[in-house]
Amino acid sequence: MDSILKDMVSSKELVDACLEAVDTGYFPCYRCGNQRAVGEYRYGRTRHSVKQKVDFYLPRGLCLSCRKNVSISNVKASKALKISQKAQAVEYMGGECVSCGLKTKFHSVYEFHHVDPSIKLDRVSALLSKNDWDLVLVELKKCLMLCATCHRVVHERLRRPDLVLENES
Repeated sequence: MDSILKDMVSSKELVDACLEAVDTGYFPCYRCGNQRAVGEYRYGRTRHSVKQKVDFYLPRGLCLSCRKNVSISNVKASKALKISQKAQAVEYMGGECVSCGLKTKFHSVYEFHHVDPSIKLDRVSALLSKNDWDLVLVELKKCLMLCATCHRVVHERLRRPDLVLENES
């Protein structure tokens, strides 16, 4: 981060643009290029005056509408990746609930139950988000794939072993 700031600040034109922007109260969004008022930018957690914020953030400033568009596109890409990774994990585990045999194309209904929680490294969903498939495979080998309903029943039985369900008499 520091090297990026040094490169930006070393440019005389950029410094001149910063100073001009501070004087006028408007500066360009580096994504859309439109001149925006200082109030249309979001800043970090600093508690400095507006002038100091403009001096520091001007070269990399995103107006609020561009920031929103970037955030939305990042969220959509992240969600699509998570869905494809879950589909891969479901296929690897056989594609059906080991308890009731439910087989559906809606992969969100499946959950991964750790048979022995003491050797659990992390939740499978957390490992999927790290994009390390080898680590995910190691963890999946410790799990059973269950539909959400069967997974709840398994945990309820673990919590209350004396409970007998009506259809199990």
